[in-house]
Amino acid sequence: MSAAPGGLARFVVSGYLHKRMQRAIIVRGRLSGPRRIDLDESVDEVTGEVEVVVRPIERVEAKPQQDIFEFLRSLPPGARSEDDIDRQIAEERDSWGDG
Repeated sequence: MSAAPGGLARFVVSGYLHKRMQRAIIVRGRLSGPRRIDLDESVDEVTGEVEVVVRPIERVEAKPQQDIFEFLRSLPPGARSEDDIDRQIAEERDSWGDG
């Protein structure tokens, strides 16, 4: 079996080339030295040699929550009149029927 681009493993059975998807297990951890990784969870599904891809985790700063009423006050005023909105609501209700 040999590794192929795109995360596929190739193996030959009776002269035919087959492709089998490899399942990746993603576990967070920390580099605690140039050759040591401490995993946050145990990995029991796999034994033997593995391929490790190291990708730093970007920390996203939480935005301060804005009060919903402050947000609504910050929006520009609507261009529709009260009569226009009432007429649209009445038309919608009339379309429901008596049912």
